[in-house]
Amino acid sequence: MRRILTILFILGLALIIFPLNKTNAARIWSSGLELASSTAEGLANSGTGPSMVLATSTVRSGSYSLKTPSLISGSSTISRYAFAASNSTGPFYFRFNFYISNLPSATTTIWAAESGSPYYKRASIEINNSGILALVSQEATRIGYSAVLATSTWYRIEVLFDISGAAGSHITRSRLNGVEFASSTTLTIAAGVQNYSVGGNILSESQSGGLWYFDDLAFNDNTGSYQTSYPGEGKIVHLKPNAAGDNAMGTSTPSGQSAFSVVNELPPNNDTNYWALTTDNDILDVNLDSFASTSIKSIDTINLVNVGIITRNSAAGTSQFILRVKSQSSGTVATGTTMDWSLSSSWYPITLLSSYVNPQAGGSWTPALLENAQAGIIATIATPNVFVTSMWALVEYISVPFAPSSLGPSNKVDGSWSTSTQPTLSFTQSDSDASSTIKYTIQISTSSSFASQAVDYESALLAQGSTSFTVGQAAGGGAYTVGTSSQTLPDGQYYWRVMSTNNNNVTSSYTTANSGAVAFGIDTTAPTGTIASSTYGTITSSSIIINRPSTSTIIESGSGLY
Repeated sequence: MRRILTILFILGLALIIFPLNKTNAARIWSSGLELASSTAEGLANSGTGPSMVLATSTVRSGSYSLKTPSLISGSSTISRYAFAASNSTGPFYFRFNFYISNLPSATTTIWAAESGSPYYKRASIEINNSGILALVSQEATRIGYSAVLATSTWYRIEVLFDISGAAGSHITRSRLNGVEFASSTTLTIAAGVQNYSVGGNILSESQSGGLWYFDDLAFNDNTGSYQTSYPGEGKIVHLKPNAAGDNAMGTSTPSGQSAFSVVNELPPNNDTNYWALTTDNDILDVNLDSFASTSIKSIDTINLVNVGIITRNSAAGTSQFILRVKSQSSGTVATGTTMDWSLSSSWYPITLLSSYVNPQAGGSWTPALLENAQAGIIATIATPNVFVTSMWALVEYISVPFAPSSLGPSNKVDGSWSTSTQPTLSFTQSDSDASSTIKYTIQISTSSSFASQAVDYESALLAQGSTSFTVGQAAGGGAYTVGTSSQTLPDGQYYWRVMSTNNNNVTSSYTTANSGAVAFGIDTTAPTGTIASSTYGTITSSSIIINRPSTSTIIESGSGLY
């Protein structure tokens, strides 16, 4: 499949329309602002008021986010991504992550899916001065409202736009942290969309308050085999070139420089240095930074690997290239969409390859596979030459909380016996994201397989750190699936395990006490027994006294004493 770049000329300015990324999956576009330039990400500042700005102090992942400036009443602040040359019916599944530092003084629009010029908002999200979101259709109809959003907290907001059906059955929905808060399936929406916009006062609202941030932007359609619905949870980082890969065909500007070193700058420096693919089928491959140089952990889940470049041609004419990625040197190559490219006057970002599976052996990408991955490009037609000033691998990942640690106390993890029928079990929860809150699920069972449970309890979200659960405690903000508040455990031997779930609903593995052996025992039964001759001793309810018999038999049951 080929993609041809479309250019519109509006008011004498060239407006690039970035072709839909249809390679291997439904992810159309992703941005974590990690190129340190919103323009390099394909975002155009398009409002009548002050422009959005990059921020580094408040980020959800990576190093950058996008921040509203001081808003001006009656003026719009918009960063707009144009993803099609004409209005499209969808379905499209949009995502942005949103952080409120200060609330607006009145209701204002912060996100929109727009038609072409004059940029009518077919679906939009607004926020009021109480922190409540509303899903809006066609700048007029409020579909539904969210709960109140807190300040200083990241929220994942997703919107479905679908007018592929008949009038009267058009659909728009919105979710907050994965939970739907607004929906209509009976709309008549006049036209499709071709722009994705974030900002403040997008509809030129009359308010000047508020400060908020955007990060980890993305949207999908419903084609292909992966990411065919809402993008869901995902954090975005970039892996930059750090060493030569398998191929470095072409030349550098300035001359004599290594290929990887001229395409790894941040932000891109365009004509200052770049790599030129000068002959048909020239290939450039580069090794990438270690995942450990980012916030990715070895246990995290990789959603996708997206290869991107900033490019232009050396002269007028049409070149052709294909982006590529592999998980190991000399390995199997996954390729993107064939791109017919005819721009020579300016540099533009192209991200026409999203890879969801390991090209070498199938299965999901993992952090370990990223260690030896290579990103690249092949110029199938290199006249005019294809210039590359920046190359990267965008990695979207799901941060998995660490499995609970420091299980205790010691007599509840070593098989010891006690008489306590409401034991207290302690553990520590943590996540590499220090801002995450975490809930726990604890199970107590008489079976090492946990086929049945005496207790199955999930807590409310908590701060990271040490916490504990006491059998029979009040449910509080949590809930019992098995067991109840005020319950006690009967005599017997018990196993227990606990796992963590962060505020993005991502779970860790279970940690099982005493490595899966019996964790603790309960015995509340007083010992009983008989002696062959009473002359040899005395038995009371709490003790056995033996007077040195030559022959005696002691029989007891239920005490755990042998």
